[in-house]
Amino acid sequence: MKDWLAALKVREEALTLARQELAKVRPANGNGQGDPNRRMTYEAFLEEYERESNARFIDRVVLKPNPKGRAGPKVDPSERVEVYLTGATQPYKPNYGKV
Repeated sequence: MKDWLAALKVREEALTLARQELAKVRPANGNGQGDPNRRMTYEAFLEEYERESNARFIDRVVLKPNPKGRAGPKVDPSERVEVYLTGATQPYKPNYGKV
């Protein structure tokens, strides 16, 4: 019973965190077209354009749990995430070459 309650608390914390992060993102207006009378800065336009462009290429994002659980050392989510591009069967792994 203790384990189940601990797991429930972890899920609730994850859900709360996800809701907080989603609240920071401006929701899409649903029809894919922006308000033509709205004014925006160039930076805001680039941010919106990149978000909409990237959404076409990303199929799903999988966040793995912390390897050692709650008691273990915290591993940054950027190291635990897998991003699957559209049509891919393996997660995307960037390979940064030396310049």
